[in-house]
Amino acid sequence: MIEPFVLKADKLCDGEALQTEINLQKDRKHLSFSCDLDALGDGKIILGHGYKTTYGSWIEITAKTLAAYSYYSFKDPADQVIFPEAAHGLDVSTFLKVLIDVDVERGGALITLATPSGMYQTERISTWSGSNGTISAHVENCTLQNVKLNWYTDNYAKEIWLIGASFLSFGSPERWPYYLYKDGYTNLMICGRGGLGGTLALAEIKQALTRGTPKTIIWHIGGNDGDGRWAEVLTEEQLKLMTDNFTFSGEIGGTEVNQRWLDSTTELMDICKEKGITLVLETTPSNPLTNHEPKNNWIRNSGYRYIDIAKSVGADKDLHWYDGMLFTDNVHPTEKGAIAMYMQVLTDFPEIMSR
Repeated sequence: MIEPFVLKADKLCDGEALQTEINLQKDRKHLSFSCDLDALGDGKIILGHGYKTTYGSWIEITAKTLAAYSYYSFKDPADQVIFPEAAHGLDVSTFLKVLIDVDVERGGALITLATPSGMYQTERISTWSGSNGTISAHVENCTLQNVKLNWYTDNYAKEIWLIGASFLSFGSPERWPYYLYKDGYTNLMICGRGGLGGTLALAEIKQALTRGTPKTIIWHIGGNDGDGRWAEVLTEEQLKLMTDNFTFSGEIGGTEVNQRWLDSTTELMDICKEKGITLVLETTPSNPLTNHEPKNNWIRNSGYRYIDIAKSVGADKDLHWYDGMLFTDNVHPTEKGAIAMYMQVLTDFPEIMSR
């Protein structure tokens, strides 16, 4: 039985919030919220995973309407409407109960509202992308009593945990987990978000370990912890492809492993040894912008089992990968590249296919 994260407040007033630590879980998540109130009036209640945070999603409840948004700092506008404002037809008074149930296989996020006047439920929202930031409840222009926010994910009970950055996505055929889910191999926890580096990834694993202990952790981290660059100066356009979480280590080209990645990886090794968890590493494909070869050599010589993602796309032979596998941003895979990565995962770690 997974113990949920539970937050409570006797009262929440205008501008106040309940929120957990930062969380990077992607799927099979359940947020439930309840409160007492006289009437919502012209107030607003905001619930979700990552309010105004890149790769975050949330709902906004008013006395008359419900709407949902996802946020991306690199888009214009940053707030992307994923469920247009719709009348819920409820009298929001006396009490309000809310459920946000996220299940990718079943179609995305299902939102349910209930008051003494009845229930309102959406269809599942496939574009819900909340996988970064705090799980939170914000209050605007109203006062709530006896407030309770519960959150948990079924995936803490899974035997295989996979954590990574922008290479991990369910919704795009240009990301290899798309094919994993398409083929029904979903008996695992996948967490992370674009731009994720070793430090925050390790913090996520530590938080998850307060709720469960897997048999295996796959450490798909490294793309945002570059060992070096291939050019003295990156252009403004190239820099935009990086995130504010990106770090370089060492000289141009370079032979030194990124220290942030190395510190987080070796600490995770110690944690896994202590808890009897099998750790599986993954190589990171170098590209025309970033050198990951010191890190990859370290992994190949570590004695640990690893998935050779770099080899799958030919990055061990050519910084531009095999023909047609590297996207025009010179960082991410195309559909062909994602398929090659997927097949490499199944080859090097066939246990991921367990149902």
